[in-house]
Parts: sequence; C-alpha cells; structure tokens
Amino acid sequence: MEKSVNAFRTISEAAVELDVPQHVLRFWETKFKQIKPLKRGGGRRFYRPQDINLIKGIKYFLYGQGYTIKGVQKILSKKGVVYTANVWRELTVEPVTVSSSAALMGIDLAGADVDIKPTNPSPSDFVNAANPISYVSSSTDENSNLQERSVLEKNTKIKTILAELSELKQMIKTAE
Repeated sequence: MEKSVNAFRTISEAAVELDVPQHVLRFWETKFKQIKPLKRGGGRRFYRPQDINLIKGIKYFLYGQGYTIKGVQKILSKKGVVYTANVWRELTVEPVTVSSSAALMGIDLAGADVDIKPTNPSPSDFVNAANPISYVSSSTDENSNLQERSVLEKNTKIKTILAELSELKQMIKTAE
C-alpha cells in the first residue's frame, strides 16, 4: 500500500523517493539549515512533504545543474525556499497550453494558440555579469530586488498550481 502524498516519510522512505542514500540526506541537513525534518524519540527523522520538495530542488541544482553546495546555499538565500522547493516540478510538468486547459474546463477558445510552457532555470540565470563567479546577481536597488523576488514567487506558485492540476487530471483519467 502506497503512502499518501501528504504523509510524512521516514529517512529510509525519503531516501528511496529521492533516490539518494540516507547519509546524503543527513549531510544535507548540516549544509542546508532550511531542511528541518521532525525528530521524534530516539532521533528518528520524519520528512514532511515540503521537506521532500525542498530536497528535490536542492538535488536538482546539485546533480542536475552542477551547482556546488555553496552555490545552492546562495540560491536559497537570494531566491528563497519556495523557489527552490518548486523548481524541480518544472521538469515533471508537461507543457500546458491555454487551449488544452480551457478545453479541460469546458471553455471554448477558438483560435487561441498561446502556450504556457515551463522553463527550467539555467546556471546563467543566477550569474552576475559583473562577477561571473557569483551565482546570484547583487542588485544595489533593494526595491527592484524585492519586486523581482515577488514576481518569481508568484510564477512559482502558478507553476505549482499547474502541476497540481496536471496531477488531478491524471487521477481523474485513472479513475475513469
């Protein structure tokens, strides 16, 4: 019997789901203060769904994009946990078109051919042109930085909602 998506995972279950050894999860806990599994009696770790998503994002940057631990720490500090926890979803979400989404909801958009396609961030998205070694841009204008972060968080939320809708669509198809 498979666990619910919202169920807590033990370290062994999390390791299997994330396809990394348990000792790597423990090591990442020491390097990324944002990973905070619940600890019960005897030090047993229980990972919440948001912990799993964050670790998937960290794994995406480390293994998929070739970042160093320090680079991912910078991304976490500048872009935030929400961004990091949802960036991996872009790889698993199939491109969604406005017309196919509208058809799903019973809306007729004759002639609409606007596509909403997920984009995967590349390392160059985080490179500062003035300092190519840096992983994040250092803006002196605080307001502009806050606005950019707000837009990124909104886009991430939209992509998360699209991913959830896609999952629901698959569940409905399987139930039929």
